[in-house]
Amino acid sequence: VKPCEIIVADDGSTDATAEVVSRYGDAVRYVRFNHCGVYAVRNAILAELKGTWFLNLDADNWIEPDFLAKALEVVEAHADDDAFAFVYPDMQRFGEAEDGVERPDFSVEKLKTRNYLDMNSLIRTDVARRFGFDPAFNSGQGDYDFFLTLVENGFIGAPLRSSRLHYCVHPGSISYEGRRRFRHRLLAEQIIEKHVAFFSEREAAALRDGARRGSANAMWNAALEEYEAGRYREVLRYARIALRCDVRMVSRARARLLFMSLVVCGSAGILCLSRPVQFGESRLIA
Repeated sequence: VKPCEIIVADDGSTDATAEVVSRYGDAVRYVRFNHCGVYAVRNAILAELKGTWFLNLDADNWIEPDFLAKALEVVEAHADDDAFAFVYPDMQRFGEAEDGVERPDFSVEKLKTRNYLDMNSLIRTDVARRFGFDPAFNSGQGDYDFFLTLVENGFIGAPLRSSRLHYCVHPGSISYEGRRRFRHRLLAEQIIEKHVAFFSEREAAALRDGARRGSANAMWNAALEEYEAGRYREVLRYARIALRCDVRMVSRARARLLFMSLVVCGSAGILCLSRPVQFGESRLIA
């Protein structure tokens, strides 16, 4: 199966993207943007699509040759269901991580607890145009917001098992992952606020709790990385945020890490640990 069109959306890259695309002639259309942000770019391209269904493929990812044919088989199997709007694939990760990720069967209840859907999916064009992509989530959780919006409005999807998305995992420090997860804790609040009518109080509390636990774990991992590098004040900085996110995530090993760093830093460490945490502090979520 060949797509009716292939579009490369370049949001201000500084590499040779335009030159590479030009080698394919009229088979690929190249559209240049000036750092508009991922969801503004997707909205602009969405308005121009010709096909009934589209596949968004992020940079560095790739699909197997039979991906579209297999995905369309799933679409055909749900041809009589007007609510059917997306096909989400299992994932094979490569790069920094080498493993397979099998997506669960579609479940509204499970989606309310965590996001298991990915924008690298086959999506109905008319449904995506109806709701669009929210640029307010450019810093993260935009996929979750998009699919929550669809499901909240009665649309459903199904997994693709027989052909996989190959997803590139870029290298990054544990400290970077900690900051990313901390940001996602803030974004979870944004998700709940936008979709407040979709979540019960219990479901919202569970989502918020999971985000706090994930952030706390990521911060403790970042603290361990800093401890192994001998940066003890940074250990205390990450530990302070971890404690504020979820004090229940303190283990004996983490308590010992904190104690040893306090011993090294002395009174300065106590001041560092007792300093109030400002969750909006830009240097923590950059």
